[in-house]
Amino acid sequence: MAVTGQVVEIMVLNGDPDNTLTVRGCSSTDCGTPASTYSMNAGDSVVGFCYAGGNDKIYFPTMAMVFQNPNYYNFAGRTIVDLGSVTTAELNGGTIDNMDITVPAGKTLNLTGATLMIDSGAIPASKIGSGTFPSGGTYSFGVSTISDLGTVQAAAIDKATITDSSFVLGSGKALDVTAGTLTLNPGQISANSISASTFYVGEYTFAG
Repeated sequence: MAVTGQVVEIMVLNGDPDNTLTVRGCSSTDCGTPASTYSMNAGDSVVGFCYAGGNDKIYFPTMAMVFQNPNYYNFAGRTIVDLGSVTTAELNGGTIDNMDITVPAGKTLNLTGATLMIDSGAIPASKIGSGTFPSGGTYSFGVSTISDLGTVQAAAIDKATITDSSFVLGSGKALDVTAGTLTLNPGQISANSISASTFYVGEYTFAG
């Protein structure tokens, strides 16, 4: 396309204010298989270059290739070493790695409707604030030790064993075992703790 040893500068103007223009570099007039393709914005202009040994391509500035479409910018294969300050951005897809993400004071990391995937134990218990766990879920503290459960206002304990601790009922409260069985060691309840009433029908031995 160019004289040997020379570089030809080509300025292309797209006079159409509404449509894009495709510029192709070809070795034949029918341009069946273009060697290069560049899409121009409506009403835009660009400067390209071609030279002997350039494989019939028209070379446009690198950033022109990136910003050649007003609604789409392609940075594929490129590295942005410093993006500076971005006041507004919407990220759809991609991966952020090898860096820390800091949410400034007063700002919120909104994950509503999404899933937070983290390693087991990544959030220390001290970071869990007050609130209500979602209902219907199952939470397991197996092989874990709760050193202080604090004050529990309501709980349903099923299939549990309480050991190495005293169990104290508050004044005016009751230990209801009417539907179950109260298992005690012999002589564990002193006689003076038995109130006057009628013993259940059965056999009682006061030997010894």
